[in-house]
Amino acid sequence: MALRKHFNDLELDANKQYEAMNLYLMLESVPSFRIPFFTEGVKFNFNELLNKAVSQNLTLMAAKGEIEKAKTELNLASLEKYPDYSIISQVGEDRSGVANRFYDFGFKFRIPVWDRFQNKISAAEVNVKSKQEIFRHQENLVKTAFKQAFLDYEQSKINLKLFNLSKLDEIEKDLIYADVEFKKGRILMISYLELENQLHETHHAILDAQIAHLEALLNLLYITNEKEIIGTLQHAVQTFEYQLK
Repeated sequence: MALRKHFNDLELDANKQYEAMNLYLMLESVPSFRIPFFTEGVKFNFNELLNKAVSQNLTLMAAKGEIEKAKTELNLASLEKYPDYSIISQVGEDRSGVANRFYDFGFKFRIPVWDRFQNKISAAEVNVKSKQEIFRHQENLVKTAFKQAFLDYEQSKINLKLFNLSKLDEIEKDLIYADVEFKKGRILMISYLELENQLHETHHAILDAQIAHLEALLNLLYITNEKEIIGTLQHAVQTFEYQLK
């Protein structure tokens, strides 16, 4: 009963993880798939995945848009500082004395008050720097979150090796042996219960290592906004090889 409850808890947690992943996948229904057990975990390239975490982050994309908007406002403010100019020309004739025709050509512009728009330009420059600092801060947060998630993932791979799947077969053999020996009266009740408890705890630890690794994997893909599992799945085995009784 305790083991069945443990499986129910794992199933509930898996459903919650799926809902978190579906935040950006936006699938209408739960896809039909079977999750494999892992022997060593999926291998990833750290730098490649970090670049994806930064380049595909929606918050950073929006922050970049704010920077471009602020730069455009700065350019417009700079243009407003200088007045418009025009080219003028005229043709005339002086009839006061001897008839004399003339042609004039020149530039026409207003003398600007040079500090008239300086405050507006300074404010626009500060706004650009502010947007850039916000972007850098958000980028650092994304990188930090990714590095932490990657550390969790690498640690989960170590736990996979520590609680290897091969121990499942060993546990099953030990349980069968303990049952036979107990029925023959060669093992005391207290010793039999202690052994069974230890084996079940090891069994739980193996399953916990699997689900922890899967959670770490999903979290890593979630942070990178990756819709497909990228990496090498050569260290995964199909679930039907270890059907739990």
